[in-house]
Amino acid sequence: MINSIIGLAFRFFRVNKFITSSSILSIMLTFTLIITMAVFSSNAQKSLEIQMSKLYGNMNLSVGYNPEQHKVINKSLLNQIISSKEIIQSSSVLINHLHVDGLDSSLYTLGVGNDPLVKSHYHFSRNIQGNEVIINQTLAQTLNLTEGKTLLLENKKFTIKEIIADSNSGGTTSAILIVPWGTLKKIEFQKTGILNEATYVLIQTAEKTDNYELANSIHRIDQELRIDIAEQDPFLQKNMKSLRFLIITISFLILLVTSLIIISNLQAFMYKYKHEFAVMRSFGAKSTDLFKIILLQSSLLNICGATLGYIVSLIFNTVSQQGLQKIFSESLATTQFNHGYALVTTLISMVFVECFMLIPAYRSTKILPLKIMQDNEQNEFTSKQGLSKAGKIFCITGIVVMIWAKVMMNGGDTQTLGIAVAIILTMVGLFLLFPVYLPQLLSFTLLPIRKSLGNYSFIAVKNTIPQIRKNTFIILIIAVTMVITIFGASLMKTIQNNEQSYLESQYPTNIVISNRAGKNLNENYKKLVKDIKQIPGVEGASTVSVANSASLIKNNKKTDFVYSFTDLNEMANQGLLPHITQTQENNIIITKKIAKEHNLNLHETMEINIYPDFKDATNTSTVFAKIAGIYDQLPGTFADAYVDWGEPNFLTNYTIVERVFISTVDPNPNKVVVSLEELKQKYAGLQVDTLTNSLEQSNKSFYQRWAIFITVIIVILLSVMLGVFSTLISNVYSKRKEFAILRNLSVTGKGIVQIILTQVVLYIVLGVCIGFIVGIALLYGLKFIDLTAIRVNYLAIISVTAVLLISSFIIFVPYGRHLSKRNLPKELAEKS
Repeated sequence: MINSIIGLAFRFFRVNKFITSSSILSIMLTFTLIITMAVFSSNAQKSLEIQMSKLYGNMNLSVGYNPEQHKVINKSLLNQIISSKEIIQSSSVLINHLHVDGLDSSLYTLGVGNDPLVKSHYHFSRNIQGNEVIINQTLAQTLNLTEGKTLLLENKKFTIKEIIADSNSGGTTSAILIVPWGTLKKIEFQKTGILNEATYVLIQTAEKTDNYELANSIHRIDQELRIDIAEQDPFLQKNMKSLRFLIITISFLILLVTSLIIISNLQAFMYKYKHEFAVMRSFGAKSTDLFKIILLQSSLLNICGATLGYIVSLIFNTVSQQGLQKIFSESLATTQFNHGYALVTTLISMVFVECFMLIPAYRSTKILPLKIMQDNEQNEFTSKQGLSKAGKIFCITGIVVMIWAKVMMNGGDTQTLGIAVAIILTMVGLFLLFPVYLPQLLSFTLLPIRKSLGNYSFIAVKNTIPQIRKNTFIILIIAVTMVITIFGASLMKTIQNNEQSYLESQYPTNIVISNRAGKNLNENYKKLVKDIKQIPGVEGASTVSVANSASLIKNNKKTDFVYSFTDLNEMANQGLLPHITQTQENNIIITKKIAKEHNLNLHETMEINIYPDFKDATNTSTVFAKIAGIYDQLPGTFADAYVDWGEPNFLTNYTIVERVFISTVDPNPNKVVVSLEELKQKYAGLQVDTLTNSLEQSNKSFYQRWAIFITVIIVILLSVMLGVFSTLISNVYSKRKEFAILRNLSVTGKGIVQIILTQVVLYIVLGVCIGFIVGIALLYGLKFIDLTAIRVNYLAIISVTAVLLISSFIIFVPYGRHLSKRNLPKELAEKS
């Protein structure tokens, strides 16, 4: 008996080779997608943790005072700050500005120890003591220094112990000095007579420490302490929020698409099963005998599909990442394939798929033969009324949850999760509603199709309409493919464009010169501008100072803001600002933001407190300035206001020329850059940057950070496309008898190919349209989480659509020809 059951099970495989192979393929694709997503999810958090480590090292918190507070951390306060048992390591850091004799200016200087914490944070490796110094590459290039040479700081010789890489993410780079903590402490004491233990303290906490609670406890020591948590970095928080939303959404989409692939392909498998069940039950087979056959067959399919899926996901993970590195010519932040995590996921998924296959099959073994035959011929898999009702419930629930999450939840991960759930519920509702109304919509297209594409296409569409709800799974698989494309590709494009927009705001002209010489350039900046303008190809050059602090006095209230100096006339000549009529002294132009916040109007007079020396907050001077212009944003700065260099009342002891904006006649500024580089010999401490180079550097950083996202999206799309065409082939194969009848009615082989292509293209077009609508709705749902400009990646959408359509022609033209040449009597005798 056992042998006969095993023989029947394997005989089904031998007789139904296509159904068996397509079922194994669908299960393989299911496991490929599930394993890929699981490994991606396990590595995604680790990837950002590595990124955080590169930015912050082992630091979790930094504690200190803002410079304008003029407060110091003494030994007593330091001991209180680091007294918590959750702190496993701390490191005191002093910040000051030391005079560099070679530049005749003061540069940003750090006083640090030699502990692992501070080394990991500032990314240096060698110990320093006494009169030893570490500098970055920018300063080394400016002063033409190498390791072992000496540098004069505060009229004392310091030996260069190490040169560290610049911290550069696409913009300009600042010069930096790192000296021993004890040395800088001594220099500070000699200048001020104050013993300062630290400007701020780096803190590393134990694992599973609630850093927010620790920060609150430290705040209770002194409310004026500034505490920065590494996790609170805006850039990382934004990336983390995008990551979590992406994982939640993509995980759901993968679960949805894998379920659809299994259901769609197993429809043909179960259809064939039921015919065999009916025959065997008629000959007296028991339901337990049938269940044993199903158990053996489903287990074999499951094991084969799972094994192949594991292998394919491993190959995809390796090949796709290597391919990306070749495409981008970069060493991307790729991840290892986590075999342990993948194996656990595979085993859990095998149980899930086994149940998925056994439950409907087991129910079929309990049904009488006549009932099995009746069920097989029913096209509807659920009622139209039930679908409509369920779809509306999901949509309404999604909208309610969205409003509740947005109004009642005050930010954070809970709100992100709530909004993600709301979007998913709405998306499911839309997916359920589309099949209900699609037949009616397609009915309106029959006449135009007949007139434009002919009778064969008309027959293809008309025969498809009654089967739309039965074949909804095919349409939804394509729709989900488009949703993944739209969501993933557009999210990447939005992030990339935001970074590019930031850089473009810092480069109002195609060339920017940065000042690394400190105040030394102030005396010569007019001569520098003159020399720049004499270079062939230069159209204009305007200088901008560092930001200066000031206070706006209005209605007896004082509000801090920042302003910078610039040449307003030169900026106007460059087209960066409109021309203004300077009718009096003390003109100022401001942003719309500060004007709106303080109800300021054009030509209104502002009362402003200026701080000539920021170290002495009591030393102020009052200036009355007239608003000469109000603009959306000031070019090349995040300052709230611009004043002209010709306004001496705004000058402070720390006003320094920071950058020079250079516009050129030729959009390609390479020749001008070469000439500007030669000016470094005459003006020490200049750094020439171009927007093109900075954008290239930004793109490299982007692909390094987001390679894991790009990889998983590509892998998912490739896998889903295989599933789509596997499902479409299975669907076409199941209609062989229908095509045979058409051939018997004198439809030519070319006509059969046209009918098949029309039906396949119809499924693709419907899936693309539904996916586009749902995908765009999902994408704009991001605005409820992060109110940024969404950039839809239309190129990716068009590319995936084109690939689907072109692939359908490549696959189904020869396949249609093959079906049209099959033996007609044999095809008419087929049961399916």
